[in-house]
Amino acid sequence: MNCLGKNDEEYILDLPNYTPTFDEAIGKYYFVPIQEDNYRDDYKYFKLKKGDTLFLEIKKDSTFFFNIFYFNQGERVDSLTRKLKVGEDNTIVSIGPPSSSYVEKNATIYLSGFKKSHKTGLYYYYGINSPTDATEFEYYIVYKKIK
Repeated sequence: MNCLGKNDEEYILDLPNYTPTFDEAIGKYYFVPIQEDNYRDDYKYFKLKKGDTLFLEIKKDSTFFFNIFYFNQGERVDSLTRKLKVGEDNTIVSIGPPSSSYVEKNATIYLSGFKKSHKTGLYYYYGINSPTDATEFEYYIVYKKIK
C-alpha cells in the first residue's frame, strides 16, 4: 500500500507523527485516494466518481471543515464544521469527531494526527474501520496539505 502511488517510495503513514503549530496547520488539505491492485480502491469503497474532490480546511478562526467526513464503515456526513483544539504552546491538540452530533455519539475514530514529509509536505490522517470489512480496524484516510 502506498499513499502517493505505486511509483513513489515514501509511504506517508510510516513517517513519524508530527505536531504542527496552529499557523503551520492552517490551509486546505485534499484527500489522497489509494488505489492498489488486489488490495484496496478508495474510489470504490467511498463510492467516489472521477472528479469528486474531498477536502479538509483548517481556518484561521480555529475551525475545521470537511466537505465530506467518513467514519465507521464508510458512513458519511456532508459539510462538517467544528472548532479544533489548540494547545497553550500553539500546537494542534486534536481534530476529531464533532461535538454534540450524531457523529460524535456514533463514530469510532482510531489513530489520527499529522505526518510531515520533507519531500512532499504536511498530511493529516485518521483511521476508521474498513468500509468493506468491519473487522479491518486500521483503515486510514489521508489528506495532503496544498500550499
